[in-house]
Amino acid sequence: MKNQRNYLSVIFLLLGVFILAGCSLNTVSAETATGEIIVEGTVEAKEITVASKVPGRIAEVLVEEGMKIKNEQILLQLETKEMEAKKKQAEGALMGAQAIHQKAKNGARPQEIELARANVIMAEAKAKLLEDTYKRLKNLHEAGAYTTQELQKTETEFIAAKAQAKQANEQLGMALEGARQEDIMAAQANVLRAEGAFDEINTALDEATIKTPLKGTVDSVMHYKGELIGTGTPLFTITDYSDVWAEVNLKDSEVNKIKIGDEVNVEFEDTKSLGKVLSINRNPDFAIIKSTNDMTDRDIITYLVKVKILEPQNFFPGMRVKVAF
Repeated sequence: MKNQRNYLSVIFLLLGVFILAGCSLNTVSAETATGEIIVEGTVEAKEITVASKVPGRIAEVLVEEGMKIKNEQILLQLETKEMEAKKKQAEGALMGAQAIHQKAKNGARPQEIELARANVIMAEAKAKLLEDTYKRLKNLHEAGAYTTQELQKTETEFIAAKAQAKQANEQLGMALEGARQEDIMAAQANVLRAEGAFDEINTALDEATIKTPLKGTVDSVMHYKGELIGTGTPLFTITDYSDVWAEVNLKDSEVNKIKIGDEVNVEFEDTKSLGKVLSINRNPDFAIIKSTNDMTDRDIITYLVKVKILEPQNFFPGMRVKVAF
């Protein structure tokens, strides 16, 4: 009796192996007598994860799980008080930089030029007066009527006055010539830097309003009002169930029998739809069956084929479907 039970166990084990082998073969493909290729595949759909580009505190979440949404619909709003304050700072810095740049381009005003001329006249007059005084005292010093110390003091004042007159003339020349090209370029660089900071904060304000990049269905909401989030934090997953396709693997002996645009039939239990071949990957995917005889057999190489499902209403991601080419 014991031997009989062992014998039955071996039979059932062998049957299981044969069944699994048959199932493995069917997951690749099978060709009917009419030449139709039937292969099992998996339904996929376009799915994205929406993340935050800027950090902040969530002010409001405007969608719920299961909600159908349109393209560019607002999903979430971050608080913007801090960003608005930074925008005012950036705007003020930009206005200041623009004013300095404009001043450098325009040069001195007429009033500033006249003031510079007046400073030259006063400085030169002072220098001339001290020069005459120095010459007179020098003659007196030589005659013994003036001390050396007093003469040196007057000479020092005369030299300083000459330097001031020279400086006043240089300032007048700068006022007449206007700013140097290097100064204008430096002022322009400050304007560009301020514009960049202003644009950056405006972009951050735009990014505080998070929108969906495609239409579809909200599958998950990961964060809620009041939570602090960082840059790159995932917030929602959205799936477009109108853009659905099946991925199948065809053997190397079959892939040349189809082409992009071919119509196919897609079936899941009692649900059927027409389909169209979207793409054929020319790179081999994997070996589904390993060779058992190095002399005669070879691995079966498969190629990934994507088939668009034209009536996707009742086809959902993850379904195992049959595709007939």
